[in-house]
Amino acid sequence: MSEALINKGISVFGQPNDSVTQPIVVIGTARGGTSMVAGALAKLGVFMGDRAAPPVYEDVRLSELFETQQFKEVTDVALEYTARGRRWGWKRPSSINYLDKVDELLSGQYIFIYKDIASIAQRNSISMLSEIVPQMEMALNQYK
Repeated sequence: MSEALINKGISVFGQPNDSVTQPIVVIGTARGGTSMVAGALAKLGVFMGDRAAPPVYEDVRLSELFETQQFKEVTDVALEYTARGRRWGWKRPSSINYLDKVDELLSGQYIFIYKDIASIAQRNSISMLSEIVPQMEMALNQYK
């Protein structure tokens, strides 16, 4: 069988620029596996932010700045984290809705997490006490 026909579960687009410290940005839908990936990065030594804690590993500091559109402060935090000289990352599932702004401000390397929409909807149904079908529609729309 040709190597090109084998699904390895991962796709890499572009090449990392080793001369620039770029953050690793974890992107995906809510309840789609971003916390698991961010946690794995943290365990591998990637700094996930001043206010990132298990089991979510989301830097609330940076997330709040994005959500309130305090973009100068986002840039300041990114520069601060980069100046520390460590590889750093950030995850925020809702950032899937404003990726252009994330890329403009962070110019990161991206890990896109994909999980089947039925699984995401089931998890949302349990944690948010919601119906499965609307949650499937939400996940599908986010993937679009």
